Amino acid sequence: MGAFSRIVTPARRIAAGPKEQLWFVSAANQAYYLQEGRYFRAPGALSDVAVGADGSVYALGIQKQAGGFGLWRWTGMSWNALGMGAVDLAVDADGQVWAVDDTGRISAAPKGKSHFTEVPGTAKSIAINGKPVWILLPD
Repeated sequence: MGAFSRIVTPARRIAAGPKEQLWFVSAANQAYYLQEGRYFRAPGALSDVAVGADGSVYALGIQKQAGGFGLWRWTGMSWNALGMGAVDLAVDADGQVWAVDDTGRISAAPKGKSHFTEVPGTAKSIAINGKPVWILLPD
């Protein structure tokens, strides 16, 4: 990882968490995060990133797989694969990740776990503000 005092690259996705935690994904699928006033590049190629109120970071990769794109959890130094694909994601206040796959199915997994449970209903997109989960219906 290299440090950057200033990032001059077009960003297409951004996520913010507690204590001025900021992540963004560039147009070239590179992920950056702000830590102690400096930008760092995270390894790998990503298409989206989400940060929970507890600081948990999850992302979607760029490789297609069943359900959409690979879903990953940040460990602080690297990404751990969660074994499922999604097209949208969000993280709640407790660090639980919520995902929507390419069929609209909604799933959730507790913080740090890779065992997802399907949630009733379907969605096109998902967002979370602390505890309430908001979905954009597929129609």
